[in-house]
Amino acid sequence: MSKRPSNAILRQVILAKGGITSYVAEACKVSSRTVRRWKSGSRKIRSMFQETSEAMLDMAEATLIKNIKAGKTADTIFYLKCHGKARGYVERMEVSGPGGADLIPPEMAARRETDRITELMKDPEYRELQSRMLMVLDRLKVKDEGNGYDKTAGGNGEDRSGGNGASEPGESKDRILQ
Repeated sequence: MSKRPSNAILRQVILAKGGITSYVAEACKVSSRTVRRWKSGSRKIRSMFQETSEAMLDMAEATLIKNIKAGKTADTIFYLKCHGKARGYVERMEVSGPGGADLIPPEMAARRETDRITELMKDPEYRELQSRMLMVLDRLKVKDEGNGYDKTAGGNGEDRSGGNGASEPGESKDRILQ
């Protein structure tokens, strides 16, 4: 195993190699694993890599700005996508799970919706609304089944439900509320 270079020399190597661990290892004639061990074992060396990373980021931003000033469209678009979001420069993203699946499994989504409705139904106002909605749905179901408003039977489209929305004469709406 090679001896670690002094901090001054190591700093120069890290900067010259852009903070890329494998390049630093090659220049120091050690393995990448050894360089990672140096980083994890010394706050000073870790700081050298972080400073170099910041310097590289600054250089990349400076190049980007230079290219924008030179009228390079791709760089301008990239900059706007990253920094112009508040002004509407965003691309629409559709987020889904693997293979286009829902991010929340349908069973979990159904359970959440059931829990939400259960909480809503604790309110008497919502219970009354539910009762009314069930009556309307029952009337629609009756019409679909041909027991109520029937255009084909007799051809006159009359409502033969007895006027109370029940599917059979004498049947009560109370069964809906059970």
